[in-house]
Amino acid sequence: MTQTRQDTLAHLSAIARGDDAAIRRLLEEGPANLKTPLVVTAASLIVNPNDHEGRMIHLARAAGVAVTLPAAVGSLNKYRMLRTVAVSGGSDVIKPASGTYIGGVVYGLLTIAAASIEMAQTTDNTLTMNGSTQGGLIGSYLEFEDVASGLYRVNGMLYGSGTFIAVFSAT
Repeated sequence: MTQTRQDTLAHLSAIARGDDAAIRRLLEEGPANLKTPLVVTAASLIVNPNDHEGRMIHLARAAGVAVTLPAAVGSLNKYRMLRTVAVSGGSDVIKPASGTYIGGVVYGLLTIAAASIEMAQTTDNTLTMNGSTQGGLIGSYLEFEDVASGLYRVNGMLYGSGTFIAVFSAT
């Protein structure tokens, strides 16, 4: 069942009024937008808390996606991204509107049983996946959590090929 924003607002209004059927539905089904992944095939995505918090974002454009996260304010909102189409001929570039990253990613090669870990430096505010040496193959997963004013915690598992190079940078 596809649920529009108006349907969701009407449902929340019914819950606020104490409508037992609406409360039961929420408890049984959960919020509809959390269950439906957002498939991104456009060249860019501006993430906003109302539409994207807690929802899986599928990065499905082979030429890469430029993603802008909301400014880090300490909301504890989480934004999850999964590469469902391998990056080729471009890059994913993920940056907050303002703020930097802490945390890191594990990088795995599909051809051998080896992995690397990269931690963000205190000035890093950009994460890039290029489809090979910076991850971005199908299954690459990232989670960004707005943990404090000016600060996102990032963790993830990136799949790639070749000799790993840094995914974090300060730009």
